[in-house]
Amino acid sequence: MATNWMTNKGRYDALYAYLNGATIKCLLLDEKFTPSKDHVFADALSHELTCTGYERKTLGTVVISQDDTLNLGKLTAADIAWAALGPATDGPTVQYAAFIKFVTTDADSPVIAILDVAKPTNGGVFTLSKHVVNAAFFWLA
Repeated sequence: MATNWMTNKGRYDALYAYLNGATIKCLLLDEKFTPSKDHVFADALSHELTCTGYERKTLGTVVISQDDTLNLGKLTAADIAWAALGPATDGPTVQYAAFIKFVTTDADSPVIAILDVAKPTNGGVFTLSKHVVNAAFFWLA
């Protein structure tokens, strides 16, 4: 049987080399968006929210570490919150949160991860916290 895997140190090093010091932004997408592993740049992400209180957020308190217990390189960031997202009634559903490595424009900013959130808005505080993408590398703490 063949063994094909990346070491925890290799995962950490790759993640660190790619994202250390980068500006990582979160975009919220509605239920009309169709995710694909083939999305390369942010300009391929359609159906971004346009409701009251929405703006793209930059991740804060980003820490890249190696986790030998869970066997991954891990990016941890502070929770992301919008103070008053959407109208009080009949607000949009945030189906996905997309994370990009912002460079200068959407056309040159790579998509890092897309999380399935499926969370309605109601005009109140909207928070994203602790998610794992494919048990590979990405956490909001």
